[in-house]
Amino acid sequence: MQKRNKVALLLESSREFGRALMNGFIKYSHLHGPWHFYMPTAYRFKRHMNLRDWHPDAILTRDFKNRILPAIVFGIPDYNREDPFEPRSAWPRIIGDNEAYGNIAAEHFLEKNFYNFAFCTYPDLPFLFKRGHSFEKRLSEAGFSCDFYVSEPIKHKRSWTVEQKKIIEWLNNLPKPVGILAGTDDIALGILETSKQNDFRIPEDIAILGLDNDPFICEMASPALSSIAIDFNRGGLEAAQLLDRLMSGEEVMDGQKIVLKPSHIVTRQSTDITVVNDSTIVEAIRFIRNNIKTPLQASDVANGIGVSRSVLYRRFSSILGRSVYDEIKNFRIKEIRRFLVESDFKIEDIAIQFGYESGAHIARYFRSETGMTPKQFRNKHKKAGS
Repeated sequence: MQKRNKVALLLESSREFGRALMNGFIKYSHLHGPWHFYMPTAYRFKRHMNLRDWHPDAILTRDFKNRILPAIVFGIPDYNREDPFEPRSAWPRIIGDNEAYGNIAAEHFLEKNFYNFAFCTYPDLPFLFKRGHSFEKRLSEAGFSCDFYVSEPIKHKRSWTVEQKKIIEWLNNLPKPVGILAGTDDIALGILETSKQNDFRIPEDIAILGLDNDPFICEMASPALSSIAIDFNRGGLEAAQLLDRLMSGEEVMDGQKIVLKPSHIVTRQSTDITVVNDSTIVEAIRFIRNNIKTPLQASDVANGIGVSRSVLYRRFSSILGRSVYDEIKNFRIKEIRRFLVESDFKIEDIAIQFGYESGAHIARYFRSETGMTPKQFRNKHKKAGS
C-alpha cells in the first residue's frame, strides 16, 4: 500500500488567508494525494505535543517552535517577527509581495483623483511597514506625500477608548478628502468605525482601503470595506506542489519562497468615489448612491439636491466629461454586480429590490450594459469574489 503523507496545518482558520491557504493544500491533496491532515481545532489547539506521536512528514506553521524534526517545516511570517525562521535557513516559506500591495493601493487612489494620502499600521509588524513604504514610494513618484499613523505595539496595546482618541486626533489633522491604506482589514475596520462615529463621511471625506479582502470583515463594515484581494488559494496550491516534491525527495529544502501576489482590488463603498472639487457634483453623487435602488432620472437628482437640471447637466459634462444619466447607470450596474457576486439572492429578488418588474427586465438592462446576463455574470465572478 502506498504511504500517505502526513501534513499538519497549524494555521488559524478564523481568517481568510489561513482558510484559503489550507484550502489550497486540501484541493491539491484531493487531486494528487490523498494526504492525512492534522488541524488545530478548538479542542486540539493546545495539544501540539501530540504531533510528535503522530510523526508528521511536514508542518505548515507560523510558529517556528512547532517544528518537529525531521519533518519538513513550511513557514509563514508571523505577527511579531520579520521571518519565522533563522535568517538564511533552508526551510521554505510563504511570503507576501508587500511592495506590490503598496503599489496597487496607490494606483487605486490615484485613478480616483485623490491628492491626500495616509497609511495606518502597528509598529511591531515589520512586514506591514513594507506595505506602507511601498505605498508612500509610489505616491512620491506621482508627486504626492503620505502621512503615517502608527499605533501602540500590539504587546503593549492601549485600550480601544484611548486608541480611538489618538486616531480621531490624527484624522482631524489630515487634509480632506484623503485616501487611507490600512495595513490589514482589521486596522481598516477600526479606522472606518472611528471615522463614522465622528461624523466623517465615507468615502467623501475619508476613503479607506483594507488589505487581505477577508469577506467577513469587509462586509461587516458599514459602508462595506474595499480591500486588496490576495490569491491565497493559488499560493496554497503552489506551496502544496512544492511540498509534494520535498516529501518525495524530488527537491530538497533550500529556502524556497512562495510569493503571494495581489490579484485585484475589490471595490466596495468605502472607496467607491472619484474626487472632484465641486460641491454640486459631490452632492449629486451622494444622492445617486443613497437612492441607487430607486429608478432615477436626472431631474430626480436635480430636485433632490436643489439645483436646476440644466446646471447639473453642465457641471457633469464640463467637469466629469459624462452625463448625469451615465453616472446613474454606472452606479446602478456596480450595485447590481455587487449583489450578484456577494449575495445568494435569486435574480428575481434582486430585480424587485431595484424596482424592476421581473427577472427578465433586469436581465435585459444588465445585458445591454455588460454584454452578459446576470446569471452569466454571477457564474463567472461568484467564486472570484470580484
